[in-house]
Amino acid sequence: MSDSLTDAVRQCLLAAISAVDPRELTANALRGWNAGFAPRSVELIAVGKAAVGMAQGASDALGEALRGGVVIAPDAPADVPASMPRGVIAFAGGHPMPNDEGVRGAQAAVRLLGELGAESRALVLISGGASALMTLPAHHIALDDIVATSRALMAAGADIRELNCVRKHLDQLKGGLMARISAGAAIRVLVLSDVIGDPLDVIGSGPLVPDSTTYADAIAVLRHRHVWDALPPSVSAHLLAGARGEQPETPKTGDPCFANVEIEIIGNNALAVQGAAAEARRRGFEVEVVAAPVDGEAREAGAAFARRVLEAMSQRDRSGPRCIVGGGETTVTVSGSGIGGRNLEFAAAAALVIDGTSGVAIGSVGTDGRDGPTDAAGAVVDGATALRVRAARLDLADQLRNNDTLRALDAAGAVMRTGATGTNVMDVHIATIAPAQDSKARRSSASARRSPGDPTAAAP
Repeated sequence: MSDSLTDAVRQCLLAAISAVDPRELTANALRGWNAGFAPRSVELIAVGKAAVGMAQGASDALGEALRGGVVIAPDAPADVPASMPRGVIAFAGGHPMPNDEGVRGAQAAVRLLGELGAESRALVLISGGASALMTLPAHHIALDDIVATSRALMAAGADIRELNCVRKHLDQLKGGLMARISAGAAIRVLVLSDVIGDPLDVIGSGPLVPDSTTYADAIAVLRHRHVWDALPPSVSAHLLAGARGEQPETPKTGDPCFANVEIEIIGNNALAVQGAAAEARRRGFEVEVVAAPVDGEAREAGAAFARRVLEAMSQRDRSGPRCIVGGGETTVTVSGSGIGGRNLEFAAAAALVIDGTSGVAIGSVGTDGRDGPTDAAGAVVDGATALRVRAARLDLADQLRNNDTLRALDAAGAVMRTGATGTNVMDVHIATIAPAQDSKARRSSASARRSPGDPTAAAP
């Protein structure tokens, strides 16, 4: 039963990714919008991991109304696909760290907005990763200094709200500043959310919405994460000058620059979770959807999810298989020599909790197909995963403590690789549980086998 349980997890995770297909979501949101538009009257800016798919969806729906525009995406194709609008220029921006190409793309977007005529309008498509991919550093700050600041915050475990609070005060477009540059032009914005709760001022660092954060908030984040003293001088000087009122703040609620901006969220993590749940039901599972988003440190969240699964196993009956589905986004504080990966650490911690238990499988993937700095989307584990790791002469608890779970989970055949998916709505977590008659649900003396420092040692 274990093989079929892990296969069901994998198929449900793939269904979650399919449910947030950016091309289809964008085309559906735009159908009919161009009624009465003159040909070639809509300029396009698409930024993020889903930028190519969203731009293709815009072309599907709007046809000749589109004039062209700018696409900034990771690994953007050198030859723009035929299904994209004519006149589109593609830039291969950097993620998770910005690069020179992303800066050139940001500059092209600024030129496009500055050239909008009275009869034209802009369509801006924003998806996960946009904040890094479209970077235009504030004057007197080098791109390398932006990269150093971002890398320090990520290594210190900063969440996306903290990271983007800082980014918004080091950039010429983020935090509503793109709207100020557009000088009142009509702009429609479609958003594929990659942030828990779908806060528009955080997604992509909110280039077209009011910003509630300040320079002082950005400084507080950097101090809280203990990276202030290690900042490049240009960054700290810029933030301190802003806090003293020596340069303008980001635009706030009520600023007239937002008067002609219309914005809509067309997809999010909840939609991906629904896609996974629908596939599980199709496969005959009784499904429980976790209402609260999963966040916090990845290894702690993974252990807590696994304990929830064990509790569900203790209460099951013989009526049929069960499935628990959740979503959200965790963080990893890298303190060891490994490279992390929040879904890998989530899965590794879960594997330690269910070590020795039959009749259960747990999976966690990033919907973008890239788990942090790794080439994995995530992993699917079961009660024998930790044993397989030990057979490879590795210790999963030690690997987790060292932020080096990719090697261990690869040795156990647990890693799930999808390649870049072209979308991004955070992470999805799934557990499948066999009916009572199909599982002895033995909890062996797994806790005794765990090393004393294992963060899951307190699991039931």
